[in-house]
Amino acid sequence: MVNSSVSSLAPTAFCCIITAEVLILLICCVCIPFVSQAVYNAVHRNFRIQNRMICIVFVLATSSRFILLYYQLKDLPLEDDDIVLIFASITRDASIEVASFGLELAFATLFWEWYERQTPATMLVALVVELTNIIPAVTNSMGWLFDFWLCAIFLCMFSCTRHIPGKINSLANTNMCAFAQIAIAVLTYNVVLLRSVKVSNDGYSVAKVFQIRENMRIMQCLLFVGKPLGLVSIIEFAFFCYYEWAPAEWILSRYIFIALFDLY
Repeated sequence: MVNSSVSSLAPTAFCCIITAEVLILLICCVCIPFVSQAVYNAVHRNFRIQNRMICIVFVLATSSRFILLYYQLKDLPLEDDDIVLIFASITRDASIEVASFGLELAFATLFWEWYERQTPATMLVALVVELTNIIPAVTNSMGWLFDFWLCAIFLCMFSCTRHIPGKINSLANTNMCAFAQIAIAVLTYNVVLLRSVKVSNDGYSVAKVFQIRENMRIMQCLLFVGKPLGLVSIIEFAFFCYYEWAPAEWILSRYIFIALFDLY
């Protein structure tokens, strides 16, 4: 963790990195309500609920990051029984938002007729999506915080993404991997359906075409956002690798890279 003793090695560099991180977090917090409201009346009820939940989790995660920054800059002791520190460390990575959007749209595609009725029963989809979103993310975060993940378990669980063990939180890459698989599958399935459905005066056919087109537009938007996130996660992972395995005498550059890792 970058504290005041570390930042004193290169005050200007660390000041710029930390200031940039704080500004980005503040801008995101200001923009989140407007983005959430902009899409609130445009799509399915469950999508709107999920959107609001993600905004809430994002604000909690951002607040947690500010708490961790306070601990860093004030050189507060990092005690194992500090409840505030434990809560902030877990909450910081408490969601895998993009993949959950893909899961929700998979339900909307496969069970479109029932789903578009927006009956009380369809609320179960929102519940399932949020549980599959938050529980794995919190479990993963707690695993790293309390050193539950051993090398063998890590390689077994995440071998498909070629991760390597260490203190890095694997949330970003597993998020993109899960989202990519779901997104490509759902988008491909929608394209096939759209080609096979003929629009007619029958309400059933028109409604089905509308649902498929809506799903495709949303998935294309999410893929557009997901590509930059994938690039960022690769850069972030490279920063961590440098910090973890660069020679010990390169102390300044190693801490600059871990500060950039936190920024990303």
